[in-house]
This record gives sequence, structure tokens and C-alpha cells, in this order.
Amino acid sequence: MTIKTPPLLSLVPGRARKCWHLSFFVGVKSLEGVLKLNICGYSITDVGILTRLPNVEVLSLSVNSISSLQDFSSCVNLKELYLRKNQVASLDEVEHLKGLSSLRVLWLNDNPCASDPSYRQRVLSLLPGLVKLDGQDVSSPATPASPVVSPSSAAIKQRARDLSPSGGRDASGLNGVVPDGGKSMNVLYAVMALLRELDEEGLRVVRSECDSRLGMGLLP
Repeated sequence: MTIKTPPLLSLVPGRARKCWHLSFFVGVKSLEGVLKLNICGYSITDVGILTRLPNVEVLSLSVNSISSLQDFSSCVNLKELYLRKNQVASLDEVEHLKGLSSLRVLWLNDNPCASDPSYRQRVLSLLPGLVKLDGQDVSSPATPASPVVSPSSAAIKQRARDLSPSGGRDASGLNGVVPDGGKSMNVLYAVMALLRELDEEGLRVVRSECDSRLGMGLLP
């Protein structure tokens, strides 16, 4: 069973975001059947319900306000954990993941603890079973984290022109789907350009938002 961002809780742009408890999102009868949980961008602070998800294998909880990893220690079957842009301040929190023998993929960058000079070395020493940390293969030589630079508006416009039919390319990158109307077409080309700038976890956040909007019936 996979649980994604609940459509009914999608937040309207411009309104203040509340802090949620994870239990508010997981409204299913059999928690033991949850294998994947994907809830990003809701300022979640309390994840105590994870102690009742022993069989979960993939957790994507990026862009929230999680500060402790203690409750994750109960997810004994966890294989992938995505926690970018949370509030984990101390590397000591990673100690709580030492008992997760199946954990192979971990994303913790953009947390305060990731600024520690010994971050990568410490995490890998605590979790020797990892094969990928922050999108980088463990077997690859460690490299300094590159800052994430948002494309300028000029760069976005240029990429949109490059992708547009008038820019000398067809719309094959859109799988043959071309929207009606000039404005929506320009927006779509700009979005397609930006998607190429995102990493794996960024794409997961976008997918969660798309699933949410489709579930609300905001899109035809």
C-alpha cells in the first residue's frame, strides 16, 4: 500500500502553513500494510506514528520540520529514507538508524546536520549498509556538496524558447501533448525546462504535488 499527500489537505498558495502530526495523514485501518509513504512540504513535526509502521519500506518526508530520527528506529524494514530540507540538527540523530539493516538509500542534505565537516564520513561509519547517500553512490569518491542555484528568469525563458517549436525543436519532449492557448503553452515549456534542473528528490516533491492536484480534480 502506498500513501501519498492527501488531496484534501493540499494547501492553497498564499495561506499560512500549519504544523501537522504525521498521524493526521495516515488514516488507514491496517497500518501494517503501509509499504510506501510520501508526504512532502507540510511542516510535519511529529512522526510518532512511524512506530506503528513496521513494514514500511520507503519513506519520503522531505520539506517538513522533522528534528528527531528516534521514531524511525521502529521501521525495521525501511530501505529508502528521504528527509531533505528538515530540521535535523545533530549527527547524533543518525544513531537511531543504526538498527535498520535494510536501509540502502538515505537523503539528509539540506538539514542543519549536513553542514558538519564530518557529515558524510560520520553517516557512512554509522550506516555501513548504505549504497547511496544524498544521491551519490557510496562507492564514489566524496565530493564537496555543490550549492543548489535556482535558474534565473532569463535562463528559464531561454530554456523555454529552446524547448518551444519556434525555437527550432518540436514538442516531442512533451510526449506529443501540446496544450491549447499561448499562455498555458509557455508555462508548460518553462516547467519542462525546470524539471531538467531537479535532482531525484526534487522530482519526488513535484510528483507528490501533481498527484495531489489530480486527486482534487483541479486538473481535467
